[in-house]
Amino acid sequence: MAPLTHRSIKGMLYLSLSYVDNADGARSDGWFREISSQWPGQAMTLKVKKILHVEKSLYQDVLVFDSETYGHVLVLDGVIQCTERDEFSYQEMIAHLPLASHPNPKKVLVIGGGDGGVVREVLKHDTVEEVVLATSMRVSKQFLPHMSSLLSDPRVTVFIGDGFKFLADNTSTYDAIITDSSDPVGPAASLFQKPYFELLHAALTPGGHISTQAECLWLHLPLINELRKSTRELFPVAEYAFTTIPTYPSGQIGFIICSKEAGRDVKVPVRKVTNNRYYNEKVHAAAFVLPEFGRALVEEGKNVLPNLGPASTSNKPAKKVLLLGSGFVAKPAAEYVVRDPSNSLTIACRTLATAEAMASELPRATGVSLDVNDTVALEKAIAEHDLVISLIPYTYHVAVIKAAIKSKTNVVTTSYVSPAIRELEAEIKAAGIVVMNEIGLDPGIDHLYAVKTIDEVHAKGGKIKKFLSYCGGLPAPECAGNPLGYKFSWSSRGVLLALLNSASYLSEGKQLDIDGKDLMAYAKPYFISNAYAFVAYPNRNFYSLPGGFPEFIKALVQLGWLDATEKSWLNDSLTWAQVSQKIAGANDASESAIVERIKAICSFPDESEATRIISGLKWIGLFSSEKIAPRAGNLLDTLCAQLEKLMEYEEGERDLVMLQHKFFVEWQDGKTDILTSTLEAYGDPSGYSAMALTVGVPCGIATQLVLDGVINTPGVLAPYSKEICDPIREVLESEGLDILDTSQRALFGTTAMLVYSRTTGKELPTFLGMQHFPPPDVPLIVDFGTDQRQLLIQSVRRLSDDAVIVEGSFEQIIVDLTEASALSRGMIGWCTGITAELESSLEKWTGYHKTYNCIVWGSRDVAGRAQGTLTDFLSSRMPVLLDPSCPTIEKNAMLEIMIKETSTHEKASRSVTESLHGLNSDIRITVSLCKTMIEHKRASAVWKRLGPRLNQSLDRLIQHVNPESPSGWIVSQDTSTVSEFLAIMGLQGLQCVHAYNRISVSTTLLTKIGAICNIWGTIRTELQQIKCLLEFELNNKRPEMGAEPAMSRILRLPPMLMDLADALREYQNAVVRNT
Repeated sequence: MAPLTHRSIKGMLYLSLSYVDNADGARSDGWFREISSQWPGQAMTLKVKKILHVEKSLYQDVLVFDSETYGHVLVLDGVIQCTERDEFSYQEMIAHLPLASHPNPKKVLVIGGGDGGVVREVLKHDTVEEVVLATSMRVSKQFLPHMSSLLSDPRVTVFIGDGFKFLADNTSTYDAIITDSSDPVGPAASLFQKPYFELLHAALTPGGHISTQAECLWLHLPLINELRKSTRELFPVAEYAFTTIPTYPSGQIGFIICSKEAGRDVKVPVRKVTNNRYYNEKVHAAAFVLPEFGRALVEEGKNVLPNLGPASTSNKPAKKVLLLGSGFVAKPAAEYVVRDPSNSLTIACRTLATAEAMASELPRATGVSLDVNDTVALEKAIAEHDLVISLIPYTYHVAVIKAAIKSKTNVVTTSYVSPAIRELEAEIKAAGIVVMNEIGLDPGIDHLYAVKTIDEVHAKGGKIKKFLSYCGGLPAPECAGNPLGYKFSWSSRGVLLALLNSASYLSEGKQLDIDGKDLMAYAKPYFISNAYAFVAYPNRNFYSLPGGFPEFIKALVQLGWLDATEKSWLNDSLTWAQVSQKIAGANDASESAIVERIKAICSFPDESEATRIISGLKWIGLFSSEKIAPRAGNLLDTLCAQLEKLMEYEEGERDLVMLQHKFFVEWQDGKTDILTSTLEAYGDPSGYSAMALTVGVPCGIATQLVLDGVINTPGVLAPYSKEICDPIREVLESEGLDILDTSQRALFGTTAMLVYSRTTGKELPTFLGMQHFPPPDVPLIVDFGTDQRQLLIQSVRRLSDDAVIVEGSFEQIIVDLTEASALSRGMIGWCTGITAELESSLEKWTGYHKTYNCIVWGSRDVAGRAQGTLTDFLSSRMPVLLDPSCPTIEKNAMLEIMIKETSTHEKASRSVTESLHGLNSDIRITVSLCKTMIEHKRASAVWKRLGPRLNQSLDRLIQHVNPESPSGWIVSQDTSTVSEFLAIMGLQGLQCVHAYNRISVSTTLLTKIGAICNIWGTIRTELQQIKCLLEFELNNKRPEMGAEPAMSRILRLPPMLMDLADALREYQNAVVRNT
């Protein structure tokens, strides 16, 4: 199996980033580095022997590796959670301190601690009768068995899901609750705040105890002090204790131990606990004895540590920050600002209750009501603060900045610098203030990495010939269920106003300007990976892609629905149909009359598109007899109110943020590369959305850097320079919001990789990132997408035994092969005679590759059709393209003909692609729905809403595993379809390239395939049973006597799907060995 990679491990990540050994000359070293803003200026490093597991779940980024000296290591979100060598010191202390001091703990709840170590320690107490583990992580059984071995104990129940929801449903239940949390960053910060401790208090029985992870004395004294204060407001007893552990920050970690019983001394154990390696009775008492610097701050509020860097914050001057807005993206920015104990925050919005609700969840935060249209009130509020963050609509920024100029208050916004803001620059500089803009996602993170790449290319003497930047926020594919394929993860008004912005961009060296009302006419498809179908349109001076409905927005613009001017006739006596009639100029308010006018006003490309757009307008309700609820007296805001009701994220749903840069670079030696930077982030259904996190955190970082004086140049600023971008990006990466950079060698204007396999004896030129069909004589070409492409490249490189990778123009092939053979010390296979084959193949198709990018997905039949009629057609026209004397205009004309012909064949290959993605998507959706319904098994409303969706999802999934269905051959055991099945599983799993007409199937592979088919059969039977039971329950019918409830059957699915994943993993291992 090809080694896994993770961004935290240098060398095991950077091997995939470039076709050369790190362009800056740095060598790979294979060390894991734990770097975090929680412990600035220092890092923990461990030598890695092998990466065992990498997983990006709905909740966490999980990494497990085998280290040189600490055994297996579990890492969550880039931070070490436990190692085999020293985990006992943490697990024993966080468990025994609260339990050994409790007279009779019977029921214990553990939140977090998915590794199982805390549960292992809890079960050492004879009094314990029941343990519930509420966690979101499940990899410990395979990789940390010594910690998780007791999770199968009959006293233990494991709940995979959100601990907050679990607590709310179980009041006055537990004698002790242990919170084994990660550090207070992002959503985990809520586990260190008063509302969480209130939930813990309510879930305890009288006299109950809690124990919660409480950070390091050397690094987090202000936080510990605040934790002690907030817990003492709820519990009569609240004490801080600590333990030593080498692999935690500064070698020490602490706990807050609380009791609901007044007068109980948690520092003294009342029972003996045996079989420990760290804990004993004397250590129990000593754990509460703090070193003097810790005692001084916790007990007296004095910081006696030397002030040597950002770890020491108590001597910093207090700063007051005003946050305008409490919408979708404000919370992560607010949470970041109050991490610094010297900052206090005022959250201001029009509705007091909204501001107070957000403030109640944050330390040192206050909510106030403020109308930004009230100039006097706005100026007063800003004057009382050191900095104002403006997260309200950009149309108000000028008023905010003018008020800030008067009081000489710094400003931070996430919006573009408008001409109106630029006009204020002289006044801003005269006031000596910083007005920092464009520091969210787009604009923001896009600037940070564009500036980085441009600077690096120029420093190496390269030229950037072309630059493309795309970004957008969408629902995750499984949540994009409405006709528009879109939901709002930020201000609905902001989204629609952005679609009216004019745009300018450079194309072929010329500036193209587009008026806002025509913007959607310039939308076009943009390919990032086969998993998504994006549409891109010009955005301001950059490219952006919210994807999914440009034609729909174009229709709204043409009809006048995005008009923000006040309409005196707009009132609540009108229906939606009457408003649509008026603005469209229809004869009456009937649907047919309105549709007739819409078709006359809007320029639809064809009838099918007209039907789609009109259906979407109807879904919004624009033809309905329902009365409107006017907002702000204009059509735009009234429409926003309607869209917000229809297109909001429901419980358990998540969003997706996709950002990609492409730089086309020419180096001094004439070689060209395509440098790609990609950020693909999903929201956390139980925490922040991806949009909120990627906009709010950069904003919070910039705010802190302005407060600290790092960004201090007066004037209108934006992240356009290295001096501004570097410090922001450095902190951003420590938050885990970094971009994956990839480098591809350009061959004849495309990206190429050549794999030569001794097994098949045939070369497979694979042209990556394209979307059409292969040239003749090539059995199969596959598009893997950005991340999958890197996995493939690594996989083939590590196979060593059987394959050679060549990247570069054909003149470099011999040099590259020779170097590869020498570097591999003979591990890479070498075959004499390859030179002539490669040269012949590349010469033959040089012209074709130069002008037409090729790709195909599909079964043997699809590939056969492509190599038949299409190959003959293209071959007959190749002489025109290969003829150097042929005028370019004739070649272009011929290409148009070829492209038109291939479009008919493309549909056949896409049907197989859609089947694959449908299978993957349906598995993901089914598992997600099952998890959500399990988490909410007591909430009938959730079942009522999700039940039909699960039913539909099961229907689709059953079709995939039904041998009689059109796509049933995917799992057929018929040996005549083994080649197709191998290819499908290769694409779905490791993305190996197979030559269909030369493939050799071993007995091992056939055995693995049989195992997969057997598991599929079991799952299929289970799915059919669940579907029947759900139909009974959804129709309020009683199932047959003795039948299990649907929930009981659903609970069986996750383990089955895990078994399937294991079988697929074994299969792909076998594929690698047999490639």
